[in-house]
Amino acid sequence: MSSADDTDELVRRAQAGSSAAYDALFGRVSRRLLLYVRLRMGAELRGKLDPMDVVQETYVEAHKSFARFAPRGAGSFARWIYRVADHRIHDMADRFGAAKRSPSGGILHESEVLRQLRAAEESPSTAFARREARERLSSALARLSEAEREALLLRYFHGLTLVEIAEQLACSEATVRRLVARGCAELGALLRAAEG
Repeated sequence: MSSADDTDELVRRAQAGSSAAYDALFGRVSRRLLLYVRLRMGAELRGKLDPMDVVQETYVEAHKSFARFAPRGAGSFARWIYRVADHRIHDMADRFGAAKRSPSGGILHESEVLRQLRAAEESPSTAFARREARERLSSALARLSEAEREALLLRYFHGLTLVEIAEQLACSEATVRRLVARGCAELGALLRAAEG
């Protein structure tokens, strides 16, 4: 039985009421969903909100509409859960954007407090050099195509294999290999140009 057939079978059993199938189905995507959410949130929103909170809200929303989900081939469950996550990210970005304009919206999350404590421990010159390097990398990544950027982030920042990336991006392993190679070449050229 292929992975797609197995996933479709888990969906069928979970929708019929099997909590074991439901747990197995959502357990399969949990690690990749967290990585996906981290990638999609962006640095500004991650500074205000823990990605795990978005994952939890994604599960709540997915649970509400799970009975209406209909598998449509390999990877359809993962694509569906990623769409739910995208909606949650947009909703939370809107909510935090509104909170930012509100005088009472200045809540510091634990991750922000820890970031500020780490920043206070390093020397100003080290902090400046680190921030400058991060900005150069961020700027160079932003100039890549979305597909190349996602492939590189999944490969080098999150340590996924080419097979895992292909599954997450719903494309072939050969396509991922080309995206990573092109992305690395272009990123290297952009970083060299920024330094020189």
